[in-house]
Amino acid sequence: MASFIPRRSYPTAALSSIPRSYYLGHHAAGLSKMKSLLSSIDLIIECRDYRTPFTSHNRLFEEHLGERPRLVVYTKQDLGSTYTAADHDRDAIITKWLRPTPVMFGSIHARSDINKILTYVKAFADERKSLFPMQMMVVGMPNVGKSSLLNVLRNQSLHKG
Repeated sequence: MASFIPRRSYPTAALSSIPRSYYLGHHAAGLSKMKSLLSSIDLIIECRDYRTPFTSHNRLFEEHLGERPRLVVYTKQDLGSTYTAADHDRDAIITKWLRPTPVMFGSIHARSDINKILTYVKAFADERKSLFPMQMMVVGMPNVGKSSLLNVLRNQSLHKG
């Protein structure tokens, strides 16, 4: 079997044919809808993929969502490699990078991770001291685990599948 030899340079001519972004019309419509709902939103939960912590971040969310209170949840931690000291260092760097925004890392399959999110949301709701119900918005890039997170939170808090 031949040994692996890493590439030392990348052909720039081939890269010019690759589109620089994947931004479809429904993405624009979604951002527009999010912006129109912001006035009634109390908390934003932004999902990002733990395996790709920097590329699963969308700068457009920052621009459109502004200064609304936010919780960043890195999902799919269980799908990465086994957790090591280097991963702990990476978590610390990410947490420092996003400060003062609260950050949580975990798996939707770990009950303790879901309980941490629910505890945070309940504490946030209690601090509001409002007569109106709390409105949350879950946002994130495609395939970062938004639906899975919503389903698990619903199942855990309401005991409904």
